[in-house]
Amino acid sequence: MGNPTVFVVDADLDSLDRLHDILTDAGFNPILWWEATRAHDLVREVQPLLVLLERDLERPGEGLDVLAELRADPATSRIPVTLIARDVGTPAGVMESRNGPLPRMLVKPLEASELVEVVEDALASRMVFPGARSRPTASPAPDDIAGVGRRLTLRRTGNG
Repeated sequence: MGNPTVFVVDADLDSLDRLHDILTDAGFNPILWWEATRAHDLVREVQPLLVLLERDLERPGEGLDVLAELRADPATSRIPVTLIARDVGTPAGVMESRNGPLPRMLVKPLEASELVEVVEDALASRMVFPGARSRPTASPAPDDIAGVGRRLTLRRTGNG
């Protein structure tokens, strides 16, 4: 069995690069994605140990929409999700009422030790409660999923 997979959805390419390095150095297999489009479908296919999901992606609250999709689908509802945010600006009650129980949240800039602790907690949870999440009979390799790779090399366009 390979390293545990962590699915990361973050619109900030520099952040994705940093998260990839931290997770890889800690012995995890990060799968990187940069937009809300198809994020739910890809998580469903990959069935990762954990999803790290930027709260605001391309527009405020867009990550919360992805979270709602993940929680509504029986195939992904038990996969733990940790939100990543630039700030803690969204009131907890708003997130809780939209998406069920409030997920764990990390605030950028992320500390490597805190990120690794979150992933290790998810791994420990899976070992203690092995049936706590859905698992496919065969997990696809990251390279089998169109547009997803272990490391993305993207060119920036526009003024950003």
